[in-house]
Amino acid sequence: MSGAGTCSPTLDFKTLYSLFEKDYQIAVVEKAGYGFSDISDISRDIDTILFETRESLNQAGVTNHKYILFPHSMSGIEALYWANKYPDEIKGNCWIGSICTFGISKHSNKYVLVKCSEVWSGYRTH
Repeated sequence: MSGAGTCSPTLDFKTLYSLFEKDYQIAVVEKAGYGFSDISDISRDIDTILFETRESLNQAGVTNHKYILFPHSMSGIEALYWANKYPDEIKGNCWIGSICTFGISKHSNKYVLVKCSEVWSGYRTH
């Protein structure tokens, strides 16, 4: 998932996703106005972007609807929103320089941002 300023997600992230192509079905969605996608005058609110992303995956024939997202930069907000709106679709996230750098925790069936100290405190040994 590309963030703001990623000219062509398909090309920019190829070095990364090519490492996983042998074992996983990979899909790189280029949002409207990015890479090879057309520019759109439709609202760029988060619901529209999420709808377009999910629809693009469906139209591309992606059959496994348990996604591991790789959000970069501002798309971390989209990944967090997606996990809250469609929790059964998200298997995990691999944050790549994402705006959501505090960490993610599932609380009452909702994913929320938490401080790193809260996330890592369970791993400390005394």
